[in-house]
Amino acid sequence: MTRKEFLQTIPIGAGIAFSLMCTGSCNQADRLATAANETTSLRTDSFINPSQEPVDFVIDLNTPTYQKLKTPGEYAFYKDVIIVFTDDEKYLAASKICSDEWIPRVIWDGKEFYCLAHGATFDRQGNGTTTKNNLGFRGLDIFNVSLDGNLLHVYS
Repeated sequence: MTRKEFLQTIPIGAGIAFSLMCTGSCNQADRLATAANETTSLRTDSFINPSQEPVDFVIDLNTPTYQKLKTPGEYAFYKDVIIVFTDDEKYLAASKICSDEWIPRVIWDGKEFYCLAHGATFDRQGNGTTTKNNLGFRGLDIFNVSLDGNLLHVYS
C-alpha cells in the first residue's frame, strides 16, 4: 500500500482531529508552556517518585569512575543520583530525576542543576528557578553528603 492509499483510508474526521492536535502542540515552546501549567497527576502515574526511595551509598573518589569528582565543576552519576564537586569545592548530591515529568536527565551546568529534557533549572538547595523556564517549580531532591578521606557518603 502506498502512502497516498493509506491516507485515503483514514476517515476524514480523524485526519482533521490529528492535524488540529499537531498544529497546536508540535512546537517545542508550546509544549513547554503547556507542561509548565499542567497540574494533573497523570504525569507521574508510570514513574516512581525518587523522594520515596531512600538513598544511602558510599563512593571512593580514587576509583576511575569518580576521580573526576576531585576537579571543581565536574559531576558524575551513581544510579539515579548526580554528585557534583562545585567550583567552590563543595560536594552536592541530588536526584537526577527531574520533578517535571520524572525523567532522569538532570545535569550540572556549572552554576545550577539543569534538566536536559525540559530546561528546568534548580538551585543548590533543590528549589526550582526561573533561569530558563518555570518547569522546576516542584523542586529537586537534595541529599546529604559527608567526606571521610576519599570516601564520599551520600544519604537521605
